Amino acid sequence: MDTKAIAVKSDHTMMRKRVGILFLVLLAGIQSRTAQAGCDCLPQSAAALTLSQAEQRLLIEPVLKGDFTAAEALLGRVSDPNSPFVGRLRAILDEYRLAYTAWQQQTKRYLQEILSKIKAHPAAADQTPSDRPDEILSLIWQVRQLAGPKDPNLAEIAPLAAGLIEQIQQKIRTWEARGEFAKAWRNGLRILLAADPNNTTLRERRGALLEKVSIERSLTPAICPGQPDPYANVKSESLFAALEFLGKNYAAPVPFASLDRKAIDYCTRLGEALICGRKDFLYKPDPNGLGSWNDRIHQISQEPAVPEGSEFTSSLFIQRLKKILDLNRSTLRLPEGFLVYGLSEAILWELDPYTEIVWPSQLDEFDKLMTGKFAGVGIRIMLEGKKLKILEVVAGSPAQESGRLRVDDWITEIDGLSTQSLSLDCATRQISGPEGTAVALTIQRDGQEETVSIIRRKIVLPSLHGTTPKVSAAKGSEVNLSAYRIDRDERIGYIWISNFRQDTPQTLGEILSRLERRGLRGLLLDLRSNSGGILESAAGTADLFLAEGVLVKSQTRQGQILEYVARDDQALKGIPIVVLIDGTTASGAEILAGALSEPGRPRATLVGTRTYGKGSVQEVEPLASDGSRIKYTCGFYTLSGNRVVPNRYQLNRQDRKDWGLAPDIEVPLNEPQLSELVKVQRQLRQLSEEAARSEEEDLPEEKLALLESLVRCDPQMTTGLTILKSQMLAAAISSPLSAVSDN
Repeated sequence: MDTKAIAVKSDHTMMRKRVGILFLVLLAGIQSRTAQAGCDCLPQSAAALTLSQAEQRLLIEPVLKGDFTAAEALLGRVSDPNSPFVGRLRAILDEYRLAYTAWQQQTKRYLQEILSKIKAHPAAADQTPSDRPDEILSLIWQVRQLAGPKDPNLAEIAPLAAGLIEQIQQKIRTWEARGEFAKAWRNGLRILLAADPNNTTLRERRGALLEKVSIERSLTPAICPGQPDPYANVKSESLFAALEFLGKNYAAPVPFASLDRKAIDYCTRLGEALICGRKDFLYKPDPNGLGSWNDRIHQISQEPAVPEGSEFTSSLFIQRLKKILDLNRSTLRLPEGFLVYGLSEAILWELDPYTEIVWPSQLDEFDKLMTGKFAGVGIRIMLEGKKLKILEVVAGSPAQESGRLRVDDWITEIDGLSTQSLSLDCATRQISGPEGTAVALTIQRDGQEETVSIIRRKIVLPSLHGTTPKVSAAKGSEVNLSAYRIDRDERIGYIWISNFRQDTPQTLGEILSRLERRGLRGLLLDLRSNSGGILESAAGTADLFLAEGVLVKSQTRQGQILEYVARDDQALKGIPIVVLIDGTTASGAEILAGALSEPGRPRATLVGTRTYGKGSVQEVEPLASDGSRIKYTCGFYTLSGNRVVPNRYQLNRQDRKDWGLAPDIEVPLNEPQLSELVKVQRQLRQLSEEAARSEEEDLPEEKLALLESLVRCDPQMTTGLTILKSQMLAAAISSPLSAVSDN
């Protein structure tokens, strides 16, 4: 035999031994960390694992932690690079790397486009003052977000940014003097804060300006045709009743001294806002009384709120508010309902953003929001510029059944009324209406117009969504797996839970059991853009996936404890789950994500960014005979293991950002990724709406390709699928005799 061949074979044998020893050493380290963590991360004891299986487990461990680069490096040192397991894992990582490279290229292109816009701008060329300095500064801020810290472009645009900041400061002062507070915030201070978030002076101005923005909006409400004065049914008695109720039932002792300061601040900002004298304000103050109002409010702010040594009770606070209302009658002479509305908004926001009075004029919209049920035609709309566009046609709705409405159609008239200057809220009110009545929508598409008459009926918006609204009717009650499929080749399900309603757990349980019967191997659960819903429903949804333990526990100020415990009827046993979360994952969605990710025994992997950070529970109670209600925070909840969800607003006041739940694997999204994602989702809605009208059961090739595009342009979803596929691959490492095949 050739001595060179012998030497090569010997070297190869030695290398395999060294690699085997290295993997065994690493395995011992993993076992040690696993024992310390108190979890059984390996499928079986180390003694039962073959050397090949131990190597496979070590290869896949960094993937499961989201460290794909480390996994790729290990793949280059495996003992058997041609094994089916290595081939499958390499294919999974190659698929991710392909998407990752596309994201990088997309970001570079986007960055170059922004830099080109900045350099072509007159303000950059010759330092000419810009009419819209906010636009170019927004571009500069995006460059800072996307470029690396050593990018030479940052130094080049720094002098331009400094000049623009001064221009925006001047614009803010001008807008505020005109009473255009929303513009001063949206096109001014918000952008400055984005560019310099730690600027103390800017942050101090933020609170006062946002209070004026709220006042501006209340003075310029969108009053729909035929709608009465929005503040006509706002009564001081309801506010006083709410304060008495909260004093006894709010989740924590009510800090009436803080509420008093906030009421005085509101009155001060109101006086400052009214000075501008905007002609489009709904109400005008008595010009002779404005100065007296401002002077007297200042005096009240200097007076002791309560006698020395006395407790600041709800009754004393109500007396202070009555003094303010009396002052309005003798000075500003504004309608009392308007002032009561503004005071209630300011006062209750000081407690938390979720405690509010639901006034009689708001009851219909409130019930619609809480139940997801309303009478209408079944479309979601948006304002693009000043034009009304259809964003979604709900499957099974009168709009979809008419066959004449499409995603991206323009609505130019509603019952003959032009939509050109109609607010989104007013348009929604006009399209909705009593069940059984008709509404005529004039639709513009491809330059052609037609008027469609549709009979309104009760619409129930779903809380569960797949990749298409289409559900198979050909097989009775069986759900078509393709309606919830996110991967063409793997049997991976995808379900987006948009909120938690009464029927969410039961409906989800039925879908999961049917998918499981159809061979489900992994589940991607999307909780992004989920603002919560019914606590019991969120707990019931978590119960579907867990066999034991406390799901969530809430406690009121009076000591009443409500505890939800998992029952031993777990769905999807042994099937891996990945949960997508982000800053729009809140309330009940945080309860579900937290229950599925309990340290020590996680049922799912969390992928994305930190959640919203709510951590509290609300209830709704009747308030007065006029139908008004109080929605209030009645308690705070804890997850299993006595974990809390750190509250966003409490931590924000401490200049902290560690609210909510942190993901196991963090994947942020940048501006170009979000932009591309929105574009593909819109195309997907169009195709889904067409699929809903189709008689075919399976998804068309075009839809499958679009789904793949959606996955590729969504880094959180792509990462989640990579983790999920790797978990499915890891599950195959089950016994010393098992092997991963290519079948």
